[in-house]
Amino acid sequence: AGVGKMTIMDGDDIEATNKNRQLVALTSTERQMKAAVLERRLRDINPDLEITTLPVFLEIDDTDALVRDGKFSYICDCIDSLQPKM
Repeated sequence: AGVGKMTIMDGDDIEATNKNRQLVALTSTERQMKAAVLERRLRDINPDLEITTLPVFLEIDDTDALVRDGKFSYICDCIDSLQPKM
């Protein structure tokens, strides 16, 4: 039961200002890639989870292909800027 496969896409690094609102943002993880830190945490929780990590920002040209491929059951929008949503 639970999630068996997951794709994480984030091209950002963890900054001190993220610590009040992002679970993986700690003093020990500052300046590390968010996607890589989250992947390590998720693997620690569930070693059997199949994770694909894309350490890039979502670009408008990528959105149609990601959705059209149909390989995702769910897509969570956790984007904190408006541009990729337009």
